[in-house]
Amino acid sequence: MSNRSIYSEVKLCRPGTAMQYEADSPWKTSDVSFQLVNCAFPVMHIHEYYEIPIVTGDPIVHVLGGEKYRLKQGDAWLIRPNDNHSLQNDPKLTKDYRLINFMIKPEYFKKFAALVSPDLPERIDNCGEELRFTLDGVTLTSLMNACVQLLTIDTLSAESKESQGKFLFFRLFSEFYDQVICKNRQYPQWFADFLTKLHKIDYCCLPVNEICAQMSYSYSHFSRIFKTYTGVTLVQYITKIKINYAKELLCYTDMTTLEISSLLNYESLSHFNHTFKNVTGKTPREYKKQHSNADG
Repeated sequence: MSNRSIYSEVKLCRPGTAMQYEADSPWKTSDVSFQLVNCAFPVMHIHEYYEIPIVTGDPIVHVLGGEKYRLKQGDAWLIRPNDNHSLQNDPKLTKDYRLINFMIKPEYFKKFAALVSPDLPERIDNCGEELRFTLDGVTLTSLMNACVQLLTIDTLSAESKESQGKFLFFRLFSEFYDQVICKNRQYPQWFADFLTKLHKIDYCCLPVNEICAQMSYSYSHFSRIFKTYTGVTLVQYITKIKINYAKELLCYTDMTTLEISSLLNYESLSHFNHTFKNVTGKTPREYKKQHSNADG
């Protein structure tokens, strides 16, 4: 365990400066990295990469596009390349300025988002809505603990740190997708809330009949309602969520195909393999090999 400070030194730039990943990232060769920060960055600036600041201390002020937004503990915001912004102290509320700042290379972010939906990178870049989302207390504490461990355990290899950093980003992106992308669709509030819940992996892995029963509908009735709103069946939608999750686990963790199949509550490994190939055109082994070669 290292005794060095876990907080990064903040170097202020000139207003309007385009911050570069290689200069700002503590893990310069990794596609994803993060810092723990304990002082404000009040200078308006842009990035050549994607950034996700998550507030872990007192409320702060986020200035973006000429507007000021107060962010409280647990609040996060996806900052896109060329978003002109600053992160400032709130004169009345900020006594303990602390945040986790994730940095993601643009080519990796777009590739990652496209795994969820091919048009998602463009939708995110063109979105005119606030890209704010919130982590609950349990999720925030878990994220903070994981980040501190990655920064302080010296025995971890660079490859292990990069893999775990990517997995933490995946968890953040899942929260962003649930709270921002799904909410921006024109659904009734109750249905939008249901979709947000459905994207939680523990919930979507429940038996379909149980999910419908929790909504107080029969399977056949709720399936008709679901298809009316989304254009696909409930089973097809759930399958896509699970297979997208499986893709991330195959690419960014060391979990075996059997472990992933069990986590996603498939009745057998052969059922999982068959479903995965139907959706992606490749077996899990082929998919993992292809993306390992692409990353290398």
